[in-house]
Amino acid sequence: MPTLTTLVTFNGTDGSEPYAGLTIDSAGHLYGTTYQGGSGFGTVYQVIHTGGGIYATSPTTLVAFDGVGLAYPYYGSLTIDAEGDLLGTTLSGGFGLGAVYEVTHVGGGSYSSNPTTLASFSGPDGINPIAGMVIDADRNLFSMTYVGGANSLGTVFELAYSGGGYASTPVTLVSFDGPNGKQPTANLTIDADGNLFGTTFYGGAFDKGTVFKLANNGDGSYTHTVLVSFDGLNGQGTYSSVIADGDGNLFGTTYVGGANGRGTVFQLVNNGGSYTLDTLVDFDGTNGANPVGNLLIDASGSLFGTTFYGGTNDAGTVFEIDYSGGGYATTPIILASFDGTNNANPTSGLIADADGDLFGTTNFTSSGGNGHGTVYTLTDTGFQVICYLRGTMIATPTGEVPVEGLSIGDTVQTYGGATQQITWIGTGRVLATRGARSVATPVIVRKGALADNVPDRDLHVTKGHSLYLDDVLIPVEFLINHRSIVWDDRAQEVEIYHVELATHDVLLANGAPAESYRDDGNRWLFRNANTGWGQPPKQPFAPVLTGGPVVDAVWRRLLDRSGTRLIVPTTEEHDLHLLVDGKRVDGKVRQHGIYQFRLPPHATEIRLASRAGVPAELGRARDPRPLGVAVQQIRLWHGAHLRLIEASDSSLGEGFHLFEEENGFRWTDGNALLPAALSDGIDTSFELDIHIACTTHYPLNEVEASAAA
Repeated sequence: MPTLTTLVTFNGTDGSEPYAGLTIDSAGHLYGTTYQGGSGFGTVYQVIHTGGGIYATSPTTLVAFDGVGLAYPYYGSLTIDAEGDLLGTTLSGGFGLGAVYEVTHVGGGSYSSNPTTLASFSGPDGINPIAGMVIDADRNLFSMTYVGGANSLGTVFELAYSGGGYASTPVTLVSFDGPNGKQPTANLTIDADGNLFGTTFYGGAFDKGTVFKLANNGDGSYTHTVLVSFDGLNGQGTYSSVIADGDGNLFGTTYVGGANGRGTVFQLVNNGGSYTLDTLVDFDGTNGANPVGNLLIDASGSLFGTTFYGGTNDAGTVFEIDYSGGGYATTPIILASFDGTNNANPTSGLIADADGDLFGTTNFTSSGGNGHGTVYTLTDTGFQVICYLRGTMIATPTGEVPVEGLSIGDTVQTYGGATQQITWIGTGRVLATRGARSVATPVIVRKGALADNVPDRDLHVTKGHSLYLDDVLIPVEFLINHRSIVWDDRAQEVEIYHVELATHDVLLANGAPAESYRDDGNRWLFRNANTGWGQPPKQPFAPVLTGGPVVDAVWRRLLDRSGTRLIVPTTEEHDLHLLVDGKRVDGKVRQHGIYQFRLPPHATEIRLASRAGVPAELGRARDPRPLGVAVQQIRLWHGAHLRLIEASDSSLGEGFHLFEEENGFRWTDGNALLPAALSDGIDTSFELDIHIACTTHYPLNEVEASAAA
């Protein structure tokens, strides 16, 4: 399970109310702003990374705004430019209507404590820039103001970069008028062609917010198009930016609206330049409520985010929306429910480091921090990064070169026989812990696993790295068969590399077709991320698949060519039982597939326990999940009263896999926690019926296997 750790608790003097999200630099240091605290007008702070995943427990205040020139940085996160300078906005300051500022990096990890005001707003050009800055390949800056402009409803503006500096006067690209949106709060998103995408909290056809596009006309002008006008049923009011995947699909959140009025996660499917709105998740309180921060997408396409309210304690959540088989789950996985004692109510989204650890901020704490907010980290989330490991041999026109021996400007040979120059190389170090598989745990593709002498020696990559097989790209994690493609479970420090070309392509790594780096918003995962921002996002060389018939066929073919399969003694006996407050309770079969248990009163924790088997490890199917039993329904009988939980119920979280709608059941992982609400208020003994749809084959332990032999 993910582990939530509070890194910093603000005390007011060092900052208060960190509404904005975090930014990470090449050394792993974290940067952010607080709306208040310091001298009373907000701060810019740094959380120092001391190495090995260890962070300072107190923030370093880089700037304490004094209210005279600048005051109150709000939702917008900081941007780090190629020199390491920090760029941001304040709600007030300048002429009193807001400003854009820069905190200069003076070297050695030090920053000037006196920020430079780059632009001050006067009203016609905007008022109150709540959003942060985005920067294009030419270093021009773009953002939005909440109000002001020609119609007093907000603007999109640009600060042009030329001659080594920024223009002091913002250029208004759009003045919102209501029908085309109004009152934007979130950062813009920019694509490889310089097109801008953004959201507004209000406005549009129903005055409930919009998603819009500013198409770059190539002459410094932009054409504004409303892609979506939210109507309430499909969401209402978005505080978040949109993010894009490699196919140009856009993802974001709405704060309220949707089926339950508690907000949504949405996708805008790119249909060659037109977009279709698809609601992925309707929050209902239990699974989170009222998302504010931006989403984050990992190498597998899964989405990660936060909600301001909802969860177990109604203090907010961190969630994941799993992507598999070409689609998204409709029920989020709750990675953390904030409890209010040390973290509560995040308005920011998440960032990730090269280890796949997630970081964010919460606005409030009810104890221990005087309610001023926190910086937290969430580890062991399964967030996927994509890299080669040190020693991987990359084909070049003059022969193979170790990946660590390559440099920007070198030429490599692609799988198709062409040559390309390296435009950037990402590097980093991660710690893989024995017995705890994570994004840092390498995968070994054995010599000859893919074809005769392909790879020509063992290939070590991270699990999100894709191989090019059958005209598609498949992350290697989904090809693991525990014979020729296996986890490397040794405890080790892993040195990772990734190679970027002008276009996304397939390299020859130890003779195997493996992808080059593709930036889909994760460049900052690498420790030297500051050197590559000028490279535009890449379209994928081929479709990226994580499931479905093509992946299944490839997995089966590679398993078949792996030779003699391991003979693993198995049993069909599932050993289904309950663990009630840590004590085993056995049941009886009432009828086929229904198991009945008698439970004592005042049970506080009930776990559904059984054997578990991983089909991929047993060579039975590609499924990499540990499978216990497939639950169809849970019934609690208390006298004549019945409490019923269907397999589709979102309260089935820890220890349960996603609901399989086509089958009508949900697998456990062998140790599933039943919802506490199931037995709430019951002070006498009761009966619990577990309806099992099916089971699987389970490996025997060494003692059992010896006895069976």
